[in-house]
Amino acid sequence: MWPKLTPSFYRFLKQFPLIKVSPGENLVRPWDQVKNVIYITSGFLRIYSLTPDGKEVTLTYLNPAKNKHLAYGPAHSSPNTFIEAATEVQLHSMPRKKLIKFLHNNPDNYISFIGSLIEQSHTLFRQLKWLKIGSAYLNTTAHIYFLFTELGNKNKNEITIDMPVTHQTIANLTGLTRETVTAQIKRLKRKGLIKYQKKMLITTNLAALKDEIDALD
Repeated sequence: MWPKLTPSFYRFLKQFPLIKVSPGENLVRPWDQVKNVIYITSGFLRIYSLTPDGKEVTLTYLNPAKNKHLAYGPAHSSPNTFIEAATEVQLHSMPRKKLIKFLHNNPDNYISFIGSLIEQSHTLFRQLKWLKIGSAYLNTTAHIYFLFTELGNKNKNEITIDMPVTHQTIANLTGLTRETVTAQIKRLKRKGLIKYQKKMLITTNLAALKDEIDALD
């Protein structure tokens, strides 16, 4: 577990107003000159790209509850990279130079920021593995497991993802067609591993879902 940010960081953060962003609103586009760092306090951000034929490919989601606060920091947006609010998001936007100066003067906060970036890297490496060597069923199952672990909210015996997850949502994550994803979801539902309630994806047995992945991986 990475150490939490210190009170000095939150005092630093207060000088930047809290911004509310509506679902579907883009915060970063490929042509943007990015001078600020986005620090998320609530909600989910989606990072995605477009294929040459205009198809969306979701790279990952960021959830501050999972120590994934830092959305963007480079001086320029990466080619063909978009960052949008997947749900209503609350965030602070701060000049990159001010954050670097603060961290230089308060090095005890460095470890938490590094931890957040490492967590994001680990998630991307796992997804890349599923995309490269997994069958359609493993790819779909593993990414659904990813959604539960990264975005899920536990309530008694159920874990619910707190945003609508359509078959197209999963297709964008896996690189598969929506029709292929639908076929894999039917298999998972028949096995009792997942269910849908009003577009909300739910599992009552995350361990069994993990076992399904381990058996195929």
